[in-house]
Amino acid sequence: MATTPTRRACGSLQAHFGLVERYPAFKSNQAKIHDFTRRCIRGEVATREGITLIPVVVHVVHGTDAENISDDQVRSQITTLNEDFRATNADLSRVPEPFLDRIADARIEFELASRTANRRRVSPGRGRIARRSTTSTTTSRRRNPAASIRGTRGTT
Repeated sequence: MATTPTRRACGSLQAHFGLVERYPAFKSNQAKIHDFTRRCIRGEVATREGITLIPVVVHVVHGTDAENISDDQVRSQITTLNEDFRATNADLSRVPEPFLDRIADARIEFELASRTANRRRVSPGRGRIARRSTTSTTTSRRRNPAASIRGTRGTT
């Protein structure tokens, strides 16, 4: 008898509501961001020049060795993310028709952070990839394995 696979759900909405509950200013800050975005779209706000580079730390939370993706896989996903944000991805022609007028170069690029939270340099070419093994099969606002990673602990 075949079993139904476990359905995984995104926890971002649950996390959003948790932030609203925990931080009273979160909701008003979100409204300010949305208002600013609307004004940018209408051309009421001066836009930035050049490309904004965002250093990121990637947290790999894994339960098994097979789930512990390689550094090359992390870098490949950052490349894909950059292609998507710069509208240079190869599958741009597959964007559904209702969204074609929304395609744009966001002039944002991501890179693995080259420094720790306390400004120490990491090994050249390594970037910040934090790894954490867990036995948990779920995440929630109460139990989040990635939340226990601080500074360089568990980092490669």
